[in-house]
Amino acid sequence: ACPCALGLATPVAILVGTGRGADLGILFKGGDVVEHLAKAKRVFFDKTGTLTQGAPRVTTVSPVMGVDEETLLGFAAAVETGSEHPLARAILEHAKGIAIPEARLFRARTGQGVEARIDGIKVRLGTEAWLQEEGIDTSSAAAPARPNRTPLFLAHGEKFLGTISVEDALRAEASRAVAALDKLGLEVNLLSGDRRSVVQAIAEEAGISRTIAEANPKDKLAAVEGEGTVMVGDGMNDAPALAAASVGIAMGQGTGVALESAPVVLLHEDLRAVPRAIELARQTLSVIRQNLVWAFLFNLLGIPLAAGVFYPVFGWSLHPMFAAGAMALSSVLVVTNALRLRRFRTAY
Repeated sequence: ACPCALGLATPVAILVGTGRGADLGILFKGGDVVEHLAKAKRVFFDKTGTLTQGAPRVTTVSPVMGVDEETLLGFAAAVETGSEHPLARAILEHAKGIAIPEARLFRARTGQGVEARIDGIKVRLGTEAWLQEEGIDTSSAAAPARPNRTPLFLAHGEKFLGTISVEDALRAEASRAVAALDKLGLEVNLLSGDRRSVVQAIAEEAGISRTIAEANPKDKLAAVEGEGTVMVGDGMNDAPALAAASVGIAMGQGTGVALESAPVVLLHEDLRAVPRAIELARQTLSVIRQNLVWAFLFNLLGIPLAAGVFYPVFGWSLHPMFAAGAMALSSVLVVTNALRLRRFRTAY
């Protein structure tokens, strides 16, 4: 009998599988993560910084009548000064060279926007729904020129001043990553707090048919709860969802919170690593099962044979020398089978 093969069956496969993942820029934080990822059924992508490049740019500045562009942009840059959000970086970059007023008492409103006080007056920048909840009339806002542009609405006190439209291009490999996930039989969803028209435009470009738009962090949390869910994000407004999903996958350039809460981290900014990680997890789990079946059958047959159970009926016996060789061979076979994972490749 050899318990070694049974003892090696799982840890060796996990070790080789996660090692191969590291070679591909995929970090697994535990063996249980591999099992959960292998059983994934639904994948949820965040939009900004995950499905898109995370390098948005300001396309249009549309002040209402009586307000000039520089004033609108200056207020927006002032309230975004303390933010790390990609949209904030885009506005600050666009505002270079203009006078930016001093803002105080910054406050981020998760999934809605940011606010601060300038000369004692509250200035809000964020979604149209948020400003409307605050009792601000945004009916004079200009419509975005293209559906994939995100409009940010700005109010100075109770007065609506205009919109700033920002565009973030889809990652070049996004559609191939989505196609690979479809081929693996997974349900792919786009989950975003952005307005419906923007989310739908990005989803169509990426080849995603299921979308959840205008979702706040609580909505995202509710969407990913349950078995077999995978959340892919960068930690901007989706850190709770990354932690709540069966498996959270964080982009390597994501926030510190995302990298802490997600059990899988992608070191490279390539979305094709998502289907690679799932396929690698499936193959690793398959190797574990093969090893366990082999080790169990070996012991199931080897113990009675070595004990002489079959000798009175069939005349079968096992010489100690051959028993020792079989014991070593069983462990070698288990390890060799696991080492096949080092040759793991994908076509995408």
